[in-house]
Amino acid sequence: MVSIWNLPLDILQRIFIHCCTNLDKRTGTQACTYNLVVTGASIVLPCQNTLRHVSHQWRFVVEYSAVLWSNIHIIWPCEYRHAGLRVEILRYFVHYAILRSQTNDLDIYIEDEGWEETARLLLPQSHRWRSLVFAKSAITVPTAADFRAMRCKIPRLQKFRFPVWTPDLDYDAFQKAFVDAPTLRTFECNLAMLTWGLRFPWTQIVNLSLVYSGSRLPGVGDKTFNKVMQSSNLRRLTISGLLPDTTGRDASTIAVPHLQELSANTPNWIPLFVLPALKTNRRRFGGSVQGSSPAGVWGPNTQYFRSKREYAESPSRSVATTAQRENHASSRGAGPRSGRLLSDRC
Repeated sequence: MVSIWNLPLDILQRIFIHCCTNLDKRTGTQACTYNLVVTGASIVLPCQNTLRHVSHQWRFVVEYSAVLWSNIHIIWPCEYRHAGLRVEILRYFVHYAILRSQTNDLDIYIEDEGWEETARLLLPQSHRWRSLVFAKSAITVPTAADFRAMRCKIPRLQKFRFPVWTPDLDYDAFQKAFVDAPTLRTFECNLAMLTWGLRFPWTQIVNLSLVYSGSRLPGVGDKTFNKVMQSSNLRRLTISGLLPDTTGRDASTIAVPHLQELSANTPNWIPLFVLPALKTNRRRFGGSVQGSSPAGVWGPNTQYFRSKREYAESPSRSVATTAQRENHASSRGAGPRSGRLLSDRC
């Protein structure tokens, strides 16, 4: 049996990457991250820093493995804002990670606090950013000066999540920051931003996430919103936030002709859209809406029914059932069909 001290360096590197891999609760995926977690007046030492103190060989492997340092997560809960943390310590770890990441693309994640204290270290590296994500609970966000510093300096940015509601946002600085962002494909923002008429590379967005916080709902008269929804590149749309019951709402529906995947946490969003190309409908009904728990059924054309009984008695149910029987009869002997009826799910 080979001793761990005699392992080839590439095998040792893979082991270290596995040790530093964490589960991303937001996406359900795993990634190698450099976690800076603030607890009171101290910071939990990241796994990378622990490994480099074991031996000279381990230190060499860890410090020259850029992948271990290129995904920086700053998790600073707001309750520890005034706990006496020396900001210089946080800046030291961030600066060290930036140096060890060499020329790799950087993924930055900010939760609650941390951006204001580390912006002067992160902004000069904006040409290497691959993703910049602010949690919904983020308190410190980029200022107008920060957005101006990003202008024409984010050529690799693919993902930008900015769900924070900031009424004091400098519209002009925000717009100019994304004048030249050729690789941006994933964007998350507050739904209200689509009613402001911001100039943004909307047409190149493939994955769009919208957070509703009780503001005015956009309609067919909002040019920016319609431009986004009718974009030929938009494929996935995620909407979160409790929307009031839209039953009987007198409003025009909005066509989203190229959308293939929709994810919403309440069925009240569905009647607002016409989705002819929809393939996947992810239903995230984790909470209650206006005191009732949504436990309905999705029928053809994303039509929502409040109960299985209502769906069974509807014309859509009979049409779908007849079509299913005809397809089943015509496909006997030809193997199972790939389609699945949504009527049995709730």
